[in-house]
Formats: sequence, C-alpha cells, structure tokens
Amino acid sequence: MLGFGISRLTHRPPLYASIRQVLLGDAAAAVTFAVGSIIGVQTGG
Repeated sequence: MLGFGISRLTHRPPLYASIRQVLLGDAAAAVTFAVGSIIGVQTGG
C-alpha cells in the first residue's frame, strides 16, 4: 500500500514503486538481523 501511495506522489508506475518498497523493507530487515546477530541479541527463546 505504501509503495502504491508513493507512486501516486512521484508519478512512477505502481509496480515499480511497490517492488522498490519491498526491497527497501527487506534490506532494513537484513541490517537489523545482522546487527542483532553481531551484538548477540536473541528473541523468542
């Protein structure tokens, strides 16, 4: 939904903006996971 909304503001194709948003979210999750692994944080167990 956010990617589609951004595409409306930037006048880019909705598919491009949505895929871009998913990739940015995946990158943020990967960085968060890596930092957590480096400092030794564990969750759910």
